[in-house]
Amino acid sequence: MNSQEICNALVGSAAKLEDAWMVKLLTSFFIAAIYNLHVQMLLAFASLVFVDLFTKWLALSKMQLEVDGNKHNLWQAFKNIPRARKEGYITSDQMKNRFVGKMFLYIFLVLCAGMVDLMLMNVGRPGFIIGVVVGYLSITEFLSIVENLQDAGVEEAIKLKEIIDKRGR
Repeated sequence: MNSQEICNALVGSAAKLEDAWMVKLLTSFFIAAIYNLHVQMLLAFASLVFVDLFTKWLALSKMQLEVDGNKHNLWQAFKNIPRARKEGYITSDQMKNRFVGKMFLYIFLVLCAGMVDLMLMNVGRPGFIIGVVVGYLSITEFLSIVENLQDAGVEEAIKLKEIIDKRGR
């Protein structure tokens, strides 16, 4: 094979990569999510942060319903979210700043914990910091979700928060 044939083969391969690039990108993402622990953790953190923000929206929507003197339950608070956004109770800054900021902070903290664990393992000690950091961040997100649901008037969340408070003492 001469250099011209090699060059043509490389150009042909590059052109084929451009075909259906979105499908290839999504497929590789899902394969990585299935087999890579780090991607799974990132998706789990992103899901927790998103649920936290959504439950915060429910709580703010319920607050707007209470201010207006309207009947409210969880379903009413859910249906009222667009109106609460329109009236300024819920702002896009919450999603943009809280979600993106939290994700960058979480990734940064886990990376730093990984460096500490690497240093510990290099001196013959077991690494444990990543577990502590991931556990702490996960628990605080979960508690925030429970508190938001409590603020949204979910009775089960109120009871769950009481149990968590008793166990935490």
